[in-house]
Amino acid sequence: MNYNISTYIFPEIKIPLLFDFGLDYDIYNVIFLAFIHFFILSVFILGIIIFFNKIFLKIKEKKENLIKDKFENQLTEYLFDDDFPIHEKIIINTRLQKKYLIEVIINFYANYKGEAKNKLRKLYFDLQLNAISQKKIHSLFWYRKINGLRELVAMKIKWENTKILKFLDSKNTILRLESQMALMKLLPSVPFAFIDSIKNNLSEWEQLNIYEMIKEQEIEAPEFTLWLDTKNISVIIFSLKMIRFLKQVSQYEQVYKILQHENSTVRIETIKTLGEISNIEDTNRFIKIYPKFEQLEKNAFIKSFENLFSPEHIPFLLSLLSSANFEIKMAVCYALKNIGKEGKEAMYNYEKTNIEIGPFVLHVSDERIING
Repeated sequence: MNYNISTYIFPEIKIPLLFDFGLDYDIYNVIFLAFIHFFILSVFILGIIIFFNKIFLKIKEKKENLIKDKFENQLTEYLFDDDFPIHEKIIINTRLQKKYLIEVIINFYANYKGEAKNKLRKLYFDLQLNAISQKKIHSLFWYRKINGLRELVAMKIKWENTKILKFLDSKNTILRLESQMALMKLLPSVPFAFIDSIKNNLSEWEQLNIYEMIKEQEIEAPEFTLWLDTKNISVIIFSLKMIRFLKQVSQYEQVYKILQHENSTVRIETIKTLGEISNIEDTNRFIKIYPKFEQLEKNAFIKSFENLFSPEHIPFLLSLLSSANFEIKMAVCYALKNIGKEGKEAMYNYEKTNIEIGPFVLHVSDERIING
C-alpha cells in the first residue's frame, strides 16, 4: 500500500488558485503553486517600481535642467551687465538650488577668464557658497568630503589646506588620492610639499596618478632627491621612479649614495634608476662593486645596464654566462647583442663550447621578440 504522510499531517486541502496546472491538491503542490504566484506578483511589483522610478528620474532631470538653465541665464546677464541685480534675482532657498548654483558657477569659472572670473568668485563668496563647500570636507561621509575638495579646488580656496593634509593618511584610498591632487593644484608654487606629510604607504595607484598629474598639468617637477632620506620606504621608491621617468640625470651622485640603503627593495629600485640616468663610462663603477650585490641586485644591474655595455665589458659578461640564474643568462645575452657585432660574435663563439646557452642565444637572436 502506498502511504502519503501528508494525508495524515494535512487533510486534503482545497484552495482556489489563480491558475490550474492540473496538479493534485496536496500540501507540496500548494506550496509550489504559491511560490509561482509569489514570483509572478514580485516581478509585477518590481516592474511597477522600475516604471515609476524612470518617471521620477525624468521629472527630477527636467526640474534640474530648468533650475540650471535659469541660473545660467542669470549669471550670463550678471557677467555682461554691470547693473544686473544678481543678488535680488538669484533665489537659493533649498539645498538643491544651492547645489545646482555651485555647479553652474564652477562650470562658468572654469570657462571664463579675467574680470568675469573675478566676478564669479566674488559672487560665490557673497552668497556664502564657500561655507557650503568647506562644510562638506568636515562631513562624516568620504564622498561628501571629495565633493567639497573638488569645489574648493575649482574655486581655488586654500583656507582648508590644513584639514586636507590630514586626509593624506586616510584609510580611504580615493580620499587620499583626491587630497593629493587637491594640494598639488591649490599649492602651485610648492605642489609636492604634501609628500613630506605622507606617513602611510604610497600605493602604486597613487604614484601613477601623481605622475599623470605632472604630465597632464605640466607641473614643474622638483628634484625628487629631496625625499631620498625620508623614513617612508614607499616615498623613497616613488622618488626614485620619478627621477628615472623624468630623466633627472643631474641627480646621479645623490641617487648613487642610496645603493647603501638598508632596504633591499630600495637598493634594487636605485639600480634600475641609475641604469636610466647613467652612461657607458659609469658602467665600470658598477662592475667593481658587482660581487657585493645580492642576487636580485645582480639581476637588476645586468637588466638595467644592458644597453650601457661596450666591447671592453665582453669578458665580464661572458664570465656571467656560467651562472645558474636564468635571468642573468638572458640579460647577459641581450647585453652582448646590444654591444653590436663584437658582442654577437663573442656570444656565438661561447655557445659553440657551451651548448647549454643555446636556447638563450636563439631567443635573443629572434628579431620578432622585443626585449621587455
